[in-house]
Amino acid sequence: HLTFQEYLTASHISTQSENEGVKSAWSAYIEPRRCDPAWREVIRLFVASLKADTSQEFLVQQLLEQTHNHPDVYGATLLGGLVLDGIEAAEAVQTDIARCLLTATVKVTQVESLRQIIDIWRNCSERNEQTRSELQAAFRSCWTVLHDDQERLALVLMLLTSGWKLQDVANVAGAFVMD
Repeated sequence: HLTFQEYLTASHISTQSENEGVKSAWSAYIEPRRCDPAWREVIRLFVASLKADTSQEFLVQQLLEQTHNHPDVYGATLLGGLVLDGIEAAEAVQTDIARCLLTATVKVTQVESLRQIIDIWRNCSERNEQTRSELQAAFRSCWTVLHDDQERLALVLMLLTSGWKLQDVANVAGAFVMD
């Protein structure tokens, strides 16, 4: 069963990282596979299994840096999944992770990938008011740097599809939405 295989793989990486350190696990297992959809759950299980906050922080920062430097849907949805998993290191940088998800939204080419982004965004939006405020801040930040109407439309449609109210989107997007 796939879930069992993912769990065993994450356990193996965890055991290896106890012996060799989390930096070794990053370079040997995580970094080369962070964009592989088949490894997404393994990486999430591995990060959640780490007992040291500093180890989780290290991996989240590495994933965030890689996703900033090489924007992609896999890195963004992996980070979004860590927020949904309640990983404190990911929650601490959830505004940055939200920006990665928004960047991925305008670059996505596959419907299934867009669905994943929408699901993550919807679930994050429903968590609490603080999370929603951070998502709105990320949206504001991304909106100001986008000048391409197709990219802006992609963001608006993603937000509306994920359950945001038209007025909430219009508060940032202004005339783009209301005209």
